[in-house]
Amino acid sequence: MVDRAAASSKNSFTAWKDVTPLHNGLVDAILRSKAHVIATLRTKTEYVIEANERGRLTPRKVGLGAVQRDGIEYEFDIVGMLDMENNLTITKTRCRSLTPNETIAKPGRSFAATLATWLTTGAPAVVRDKGEQTSLERLRESVREGLLHIGLTEENPKVVARMREQYGTTELANLTKEQLTNLYAYVNSVADRQAQKQTSHIKAVG
Repeated sequence: MVDRAAASSKNSFTAWKDVTPLHNGLVDAILRSKAHVIATLRTKTEYVIEANERGRLTPRKVGLGAVQRDGIEYEFDIVGMLDMENNLTITKTRCRSLTPNETIAKPGRSFAATLATWLTTGAPAVVRDKGEQTSLERLRESVREGLLHIGLTEENPKVVARMREQYGTTELANLTKEQLTNLYAYVNSVADRQAQKQTSHIKAVG
């Protein structure tokens, strides 16, 4: 949808203006679901040249980032990258039985049992009503767009460090409404300072 919108507007950034409400609706539906959701995302790919077991250089297809809105992985509890040999590398996890960068060869029944045990133990999840969840997602999206406007993403080390220092977490999805509002105000203040500097530079050049 973004590609189609970008083709007509000639601008991939502004194309998200029309697609964002649909994207947010999809994310909201996933977050509100009472079922456990398993999602698969197509990834960008490229080839790298490596030495095989015989010492010969051969091309290998590797996956890069997901072909989806930046930051989508932060909405999920567990994220992994499945390669062409069906090896799953965990890139993010809230399950203590799994560790980041852990590689699971051909995940099967044992891996499913690990997930099932984690999902069926512990305290009941706090379920937010539809209105509150939608409001939080809109705030998160506003923060992400604000970060992009000042040339950053939620994965930027400076952003991660600020969230850890100010809110005790490194993930945007864990922030409360009050914390998101506070972060959004901070991002806007940075944008204002950047605009003022640019205006001053233009005046100086003129």
